Amino acid sequence: MIPYLCDVDIVDVNEKLSLHPLRSSDHARHYALLRRIYPPAFSYLWPDNGEGYVERIHGYEAFIRDLAEPDTPYYRVEWDGRAIGILRLQLHYPYPGDPEVPALKLDRLYLGPEARGRGVGTSLLRYTLDLAGDLGKRLVWLERMESNEATVAFYRSRGFRDGGAFRYDGPDMLDQYRGMRRLWYPLT
Repeated sequence: MIPYLCDVDIVDVNEKLSLHPLRSSDHARHYALLRRIYPPAFSYLWPDNGEGYVERIHGYEAFIRDLAEPDTPYYRVEWDGRAIGILRLQLHYPYPGDPEVPALKLDRLYLGPEARGRGVGTSLLRYTLDLAGDLGKRLVWLERMESNEATVAFYRSRGFRDGGAFRYDGPDMLDQYRGMRRLWYPLT
């Protein structure tokens, strides 16, 4: 069985890649990491280059709320001991297209540019799919920005199917970038 937050302290995905469960004392480090890795990929979405989004989603109060959510492991991703991203899973989160099917949501996966070309995304996706299978889930799903074509293509190339489009309804995002894509992966 694949370990997750409730079972272990650190998950070694492979010899260089590890997942470190986040705790409330990790906020300053987490926030600094997100301020470093989010803007290069997503600043174009926001009039303030994403600063408000990072504060709203990763500020202290939001961070503590996220940590308190049950069955929602939240990790700092490290490569060879260096923080390069985050992974947040919602272990029992219904898929909107078929809420009766047992599902896991890959809620957040942000990686810094230094992760590219190392197989980090593929390894984390494999970990997520294996964990979902071990938990008896029948599908894994996620939501990503349509404008982030490389990420959408990454998931599609690994067998994810189109679950439809919708619009981001949160505050402040530039209107022309509000398109979102829901993707899902069948486990059975």
